[in-house]
Amino acid sequence: MRVKGAFKTVRNYVVAFALAALITSLVIAIYLTRLNLPWTAFLTGILVAAVLSLVSRASRAEWIMHSVLRPLYTSPALRLQWHAIRVTDGHLANANP
Repeated sequence: MRVKGAFKTVRNYVVAFALAALITSLVIAIYLTRLNLPWTAFLTGILVAAVLSLVSRASRAEWIMHSVLRPLYTSPALRLQWHAIRVTDGHLANANP
């Protein structure tokens, strides 16, 4: 179970690193082919598509988080549970060992 949680944490960094490597390699390729207009246009298109896919993925993830978590935060039952947890934690913190 811990491996699954660790993979979820590391996955975000792997995706960010892979995207940074892709952008870096495309910028280097564009620089090396700066005199050849068709290749420059092609590689620029790939670079723009990669950036747009990242923005789209981040936007979708944020929208899903907002749409799924908002009803949970506004639920009266959940508010009562959070209050009970805070009260219990306060009692446990004040208890003598």
